[in-house]
Amino acid sequence: MGQMWLEALRYSAHVDGDEESPWAMSTDKVGEDLAVATESWKLQLNATEIYVQPHLGRAPLENLTIIHDPGCFTARKSRQSVKKEMAEHLKNGSAAKGKNVGLEKRPTPRSLKLSLAPHRLDLSFSCTRRLWLGDVRGWSTEPMLLGQIDDIDVDGADATSGGAVAGGMAGSVAVSTGVVGLPDAATLGSLFHRLVEVGIANPADDGELMGLDQLWSHSQSSRLLEKDVIEQVLDELLPADADRAVTGQRLAVLAQIQEDGRLGKMCGGDDFDGQKVVGLRTELPFHLTVGVGADGRRITRWAVAGEVELADIDEIQVSFDGRIDLALAYDGDEGPTLQVVDLKTEGCGQPFDEDDPAKGHELQHPVAEPFSTMVQSHLEQELLDKHRLQLALYTIVLERSQFSLPEKERRKVLPPAIQASASGRMVVMSEAELTQAKLDFGELLEQMVDMKLNPHDEPERLPKEQGEICRTCPYYYSGIRLCGPQGEPLGIVSRS
Repeated sequence: MGQMWLEALRYSAHVDGDEESPWAMSTDKVGEDLAVATESWKLQLNATEIYVQPHLGRAPLENLTIIHDPGCFTARKSRQSVKKEMAEHLKNGSAAKGKNVGLEKRPTPRSLKLSLAPHRLDLSFSCTRRLWLGDVRGWSTEPMLLGQIDDIDVDGADATSGGAVAGGMAGSVAVSTGVVGLPDAATLGSLFHRLVEVGIANPADDGELMGLDQLWSHSQSSRLLEKDVIEQVLDELLPADADRAVTGQRLAVLAQIQEDGRLGKMCGGDDFDGQKVVGLRTELPFHLTVGVGADGRRITRWAVAGEVELADIDEIQVSFDGRIDLALAYDGDEGPTLQVVDLKTEGCGQPFDEDDPAKGHELQHPVAEPFSTMVQSHLEQELLDKHRLQLALYTIVLERSQFSLPEKERRKVLPPAIQASASGRMVVMSEAELTQAKLDFGELLEQMVDMKLNPHDEPERLPKEQGEICRTCPYYYSGIRLCGPQGEPLGIVSRS
């Protein structure tokens, strides 16, 4: 090892052109290849000169001390072998057990702060391995498509559903709506969300609402169908390669569907089931911090001797930042209440039929009671199930805002609703579904914390029976498959 070190110093001096280096041999010349050294260990060194200038190139070491004789060290009291010295050391250590030899050093307590995007809650709960690959292992969620995107379903937004990609998951992957002239599904969803944000009616009377600020009671007549508002939205968000007339027509059709449905009529001032909208907020911003139990949790690192404890965890917080599409304030039979309404544009691309809903996407198909908030098709139930943790989070946001008020000023928060834009149907989650969603939300946060603290505990791949979940994952539909159901081969995907 010593000879290797001396050769490294010699090579460093040669590379730096240091002709005065004591580590170089007399035959070494700058600009010529180094000769193979046979006795590089035979060097005459001046310890004083090396202490002042060690000639270590770019190494941040100003001095180097050379010990030339064992007499420089403290005299040993014993000349025992290393084996005997170790045996005596262990014996002395055993004798010291139980004695107070000083304060015990404990790991420093610290807090753990994590964050997660709201739109990723349900995806992460359906497959914790996806969460582990992205947030723990740091794998990019950008799929390596290799030019093949024809039949990709990103987060449930594919060429057949036409749904918006929540939060832009999978980067800028454009999922076709299947209609010539329309933008991709994500952009179509963003356009309609923006139209609702600026154009939805608010039947408030501009007065104060219990438990809410003035922003909830800004009165406005509906502007969803106004041509100049639609043009404004297109100016803001329409891509250059999309057809303005085709897209504007689709937005006008979706706006009319919403106006004719329960949500549109309630925002226009109508009563339903003893409830009347008295105020609302669109794109309601929030920041929510949720505490997770820290008892017994520690930060450790692996060592040859086993896990080494680095810190005790005394506080764990998971934060969420986002915007709620729509929040409604009611007065009615249940008193003053609030409700989250999340707009979903699945089914608004292809095979959406503007003229005959019965021939369009299944979400368009007529139902027996269009103004009821009960689920009336399996696709409506799927919409609720696909976004239930996100809906639970939004509901918790409103509940927290009310709990901070005096009890007499609080509004009750009702179970959340999905607004299916393809049909104009407003579908409400049941109390039992909301309770279960909140429990699953808490379970997901516990799993997320455990993954962060135990990053080497790799979750298993999903069984084949749940392979449909993988179809929306960028680690699966990528041109180079990085993950997938158990048993499926990984690597370059053949599209032949």
